[in-house]
Amino acid sequence: AVPLAATLMAFGLSGLAQRIDACMALAERFATHLKNDAQFELWAPPETGVIAWRPVAGSVPDLRAELAAKGVFVSQTKLDDEDWLRSVAIHPGIDVDAVYEAACR
Repeated sequence: AVPLAATLMAFGLSGLAQRIDACMALAERFATHLKNDAQFELWAPPETGVIAWRPVAGSVPDLRAELAAKGVFVSQTKLDDEDWLRSVAIHPGIDVDAVYEAACR
């Protein structure tokens, strides 16, 4: 409860709502990049600021390593017992266009 109270005190209710809306817009923009590119598969449309995605060809660990070498952080997770990359749009420093461009081979 204390972190939520501190967040509300810092941003205010409307400020917090604006931040959530902005993060969801970033998640939707990243998901649109992925949906429109045959190189990638999107696990599901974003309902939160978390986007699960992976390359159609090649391995998830290899792409994650390539992105890390370019200074782009994405995490790896398992969904339905398969490897997926996970990007979180709520991160204040994320540039979804740069993540997408770095992932393009």
